[in-house]
Amino acid sequence: MNQKSSEKFILLIATLGGVGLIAEILVMGWEFWVPILIIMGIVAIWCISLSENIDYDTRKRFYIGYAVMLLFYHGVQKTSLYDAAIACVLVMATFSILNSVYMMNILLIEYFSILIIHIINLPGGDPIVYDKLNVSRLLLNTTIVLFIYYHSVRSINERVDDEEERRIRDERVEANEASMEDFLSNISHELRTPVNVVNGM
Repeated sequence: MNQKSSEKFILLIATLGGVGLIAEILVMGWEFWVPILIIMGIVAIWCISLSENIDYDTRKRFYIGYAVMLLFYHGVQKTSLYDAAIACVLVMATFSILNSVYMMNILLIEYFSILIIHIINLPGGDPIVYDKLNVSRLLLNTTIVLFIYYHSVRSINERVDDEEERRIRDERVEANEASMEDFLSNISHELRTPVNVVNGM
């Protein structure tokens, strides 16, 4: 997937995620002012993607920042303890196409931060009951997030290594072609001189 198509894919997923979160906010009766911020974020990331003055790395940082804010807001809600893993896995799988390991690290740290917030049990909802079912669900969710993180980082590293090998191979081919041209021009010059002498004779 090239840079432009991967960027459009990220924007599409981020937009759908924002719209889905707005729907959940309205259904669950969470903070009424957050949908306005989400819509502003969607408009901002699309404007940034269309701007030609902002370089690709800066645009990537904006996209991951927007996704991290959505994920954090959704994850800290009392009803989203088990959904946070699914959302985190979706964001990891989506952003892995940008070939950035630090983004995967940010998302993993964010997931564990959300877990800690739920374990500390901040005010605003029923406390979590740590029975066998809930503990096993938390362990399963965490295992899935760690597996997707590991797989994403491994895939990114493989793609980066492949790109580096391809770049080195292309440079070698170009260097060989340049040296071959020099060799042929030198041979041509060396052959022309005696041929001209023979013709003159």
